[in-house]
Amino acid sequence: MKKYVLHSVILGLLVSHIATAQQLLSWEYKDSYSVEDMESVAASFGIPVGLLGFAYEVDVYNITYETPNATDTGTTLASGAVAVPKNYVCAVPLASYQHGTVAHKNDVPSRNSSELYIGMFFASNGFVVSMPDYLGLGDSPGLHPYVHAHSEATASANMLFAVKELLQTINASINDQLFLFGYSQGGHATMALHKYLQENYSEELPVTAAAPMSGPYDISGAQTQYLTADVAYATPGYLPYVVLAYQSVYGNLFTNPSDIFVAPYDELLPPLFDGTHSMGYINDQCPSVPKEMVVPEVLAAFENEPNHPLRVALRDNDIYEWIPDAPVKMCYCLADDQVSYQNTDVAYEYMTTHGATAIEKVNLGNLTHSGCFLPSMLVGKDLFTNLREWNDGMQLSFAVIDATFGENDGVVGLTISGGEAPYTVLWSDGSTTTNLENIAEGMYDVTVTDNAGCSISRSVEVGLYTGIASINTPLAVSLFPNPTSEYLHFSLDETIVASQKCFVQLVNTKGEIVKTAVLAANNPRISVENLPKGVYLVKVFTHKNAFAVEKVLVE
Repeated sequence: MKKYVLHSVILGLLVSHIATAQQLLSWEYKDSYSVEDMESVAASFGIPVGLLGFAYEVDVYNITYETPNATDTGTTLASGAVAVPKNYVCAVPLASYQHGTVAHKNDVPSRNSSELYIGMFFASNGFVVSMPDYLGLGDSPGLHPYVHAHSEATASANMLFAVKELLQTINASINDQLFLFGYSQGGHATMALHKYLQENYSEELPVTAAAPMSGPYDISGAQTQYLTADVAYATPGYLPYVVLAYQSVYGNLFTNPSDIFVAPYDELLPPLFDGTHSMGYINDQCPSVPKEMVVPEVLAAFENEPNHPLRVALRDNDIYEWIPDAPVKMCYCLADDQVSYQNTDVAYEYMTTHGATAIEKVNLGNLTHSGCFLPSMLVGKDLFTNLREWNDGMQLSFAVIDATFGENDGVVGLTISGGEAPYTVLWSDGSTTTNLENIAEGMYDVTVTDNAGCSISRSVEVGLYTGIASINTPLAVSLFPNPTSEYLHFSLDETIVASQKCFVQLVNTKGEIVKTAVLAANNPRISVENLPKGVYLVKVFTHKNAFAVEKVLVE
């Protein structure tokens, strides 16, 4: 694998950049990976050559950024890795990958952990991938607040903002799509991040789709069976990890470790979570039955008291009681020996019974937690690639005239800007024209592909018109000023403009529709200041073919 000289950006050398940054503190170029490099890495994991469809070389960066601490009482430092595809033409989507459970500070993407390659694999398929380390891991100080939903969400969200700043600095373009995915703890963090973005940043970071996989979404319910059961558990170290993490956040689980852990675990366990021990090593120091580490009276109180502090803390980190707006596909396996498949069942049941319409759960069979990982990632990859847009700055705007009840007289006008002309248009009803005419009410999808092969898809709704339809006669209209350079004002028949929408098209001398709009009754004008100078044909029409055609000179 070819190594490159590391390029660090130190805060003192970036005063002008940092002064305008919201989250990003520093960034460092780490390495570049060819398609052959990634095929070799995939093969080392037992993944067949060609299965993941690598297409792009990938650059990897490390960043540090500012984010709230776990208690929201101040800010702290966090870190993560970013994988960016190279030499792409069309702007690509942004994705956020939330990693699984680790205890060693260096077992994270920014320290070249194995999960870094997951982000790189997706980047080679045409995504810029953000990979947060979370609080307390990587460069972030203190104990990691394990499966603490709020800090998982804020650390991951603020990294997305920091990644956007990095991409501006390195001149890498993204479109407005955002995909979220993660496995195990990463599934929990993905669900928490999705909820947080939907509730707080729906305009700045709207989620396109999410794939949380094998996550403990019902951590106070389905997942607690591993705490109270009299059977061995594959990863018993998760229990003290949760208890110590929640104590650091909530501060009310114990005064001394001996209040909750029996000897010798009261003294043995806390030092193991100092960030220098791996999760595997910690598991080896624990009994295979997790409850054997807990004071019996504490365990009995936990089982019998609904408001026991640990149970309250766990409930605070359940992350299924909400209704996603974007599509969510949850993968799970029935033989999962670390995260009960019932977590997915509980989340799916709650969301669908409370009105969620784009939720799907995918049963991948009788696989263990580790065996479920690759099939889950392939499901997530297929979901994202099917929804992904290749977009080189194209924007679509619509002007709509609603349909009259019982008649097909609706109109949708489409204006395309940006990208590389000429464009190919495909509507969901099979039409290939720029505008749709003589259509009924309903939702219409359109995909526009430009000459560079980049595409963008959007939906538009045609409603029902309830006003008085016009007659089949020319529409009385005058335009002013003419010539114009900023706005074109319309003087219309007052009866028409007061009772229904008027639809406007501007057509250049090549016959191309360069602007579409609907005139507002209280301010009938459109802007022309971004149009090239020249003569344009102005078409104004409404229901029942009432129309007018005029010429205007844009100076």
